[in-house]
Amino acid sequence: NVAVVELTSNDSVLANVEQIERVLGELEAGTVDLVCFPENCLYLRLRSDDTPPRLTVEDESIQRLSRQAVTRKMALHLGSVPLFE
Repeated sequence: NVAVVELTSNDSVLANVEQIERVLGELEAGTVDLVCFPENCLYLRLRSDDTPPRLTVEDESIQRLSRQAVTRKMALHLGSVPLFE
């Protein structure tokens, strides 16, 4: 089973992660195998002079969502997240 989620992302990675966690908390346990989030779900550049965060797979926000996926036994698709190495 797949859930497709629409979000109102902004320029705060933390606020976006918290919004994603709220959505995950609303899903009934065991009913969803994959949750798909839209592009720029972790960061939406609202100002042209703003510098995007330099996220990596080790970043706490990515790790936090990874733990949610493992705990809830589901896969998360975080659409279009720019990662740096």
